[in-house]
Amino acid sequence: MLVKKKSFTLVEVAVSIAVLSFVAAMFSSIFWVIQNYWVTQRDRAEVVQNARWAMEFMSNEIRYASRNGAQNVQLVSGVEAGIDGIHFHRDNDNDGATNLSIWYWRGNSAPANEFDAGADTTGRGDQRYIYRGAGNNLNNAYAARRIMARYVIDNTGGAQIFGLGGNNMVTMLLTVRPKPLTNGGPNNASYTLRTQARPRNY
Repeated sequence: MLVKKKSFTLVEVAVSIAVLSFVAAMFSSIFWVIQNYWVTQRDRAEVVQNARWAMEFMSNEIRYASRNGAQNVQLVSGVEAGIDGIHFHRDNDNDGATNLSIWYWRGNSAPANEFDAGADTTGRGDQRYIYRGAGNNLNNAYAARRIMARYVIDNTGGAQIFGLGGNNMVTMLLTVRPKPLTNGGPNNASYTLRTQARPRNY
């Protein structure tokens, strides 16, 4: 006796393929959304972490500033117009005499796009960065510069990053964004950090 085997028809196969394709597309879309969200959160965390570290580092160094004769903490704009930064001295070997001149400043060269690294070597550096340098003048500090903070953008209302008040109180207001040259939005939010520090040795 012959047994007739049951098989799928061409229509059933086509429907199965269509359903599987739909399910695969749906999961692919969900995966893309999750991945995009993860990348956005990672970028935000990196930007804020870098800014917090830089603010803490600068604050600690300001607290250990030393008076150099009659010189206190100074704004860099008093040395070179248009540069947002601060300048102070330190006794780096604890012998009672200042022997290190520290400079922090924001670069003043605008990059062409998010991937342009050339602005770091023009003017006083890339405006997306806060730099630290040591030297008797800003030229020497620029030659020995290190990037302290990245992703820097203009503060709201054009407020300076570095401000100097009475009793050498330094106020730092730093606004950062994952893509500094791109307009802000849900996936490119801006974050503003503020702190104050004053030299303890004055």
